[in-house]
Amino acid sequence: QAALAYPEERRIRWHSLSVGSLGRDPLLVWTDGTFTPKLECRWSRYYEHHPRDPSRCFELATYAARGIQKIDQRAELCTPDFSHDGPGAIP
Repeated sequence: QAALAYPEERRIRWHSLSVGSLGRDPLLVWTDGTFTPKLECRWSRYYEHHPRDPSRCFELATYAARGIQKIDQRAELCTPDFSHDGPGAIP
């Protein structure tokens, strides 16, 4: 699934929103009566290594929590594990 974002967010977070080597061009998903080949995306790669877990729905990534006030006591900060991206992976 391709991540959607406002233009400013795409500029700031391109490393986590990019799709394969497509750059900033529109994403082609259907051509000549069939789906295009699978493309690698950062978040789809993340979920291949870390399956979704509905019990973790109150976790908020530390980098996303800046400027957000905690109002639900169940909420907790977490640091997503991007070690599968190799050394120095940017969260």
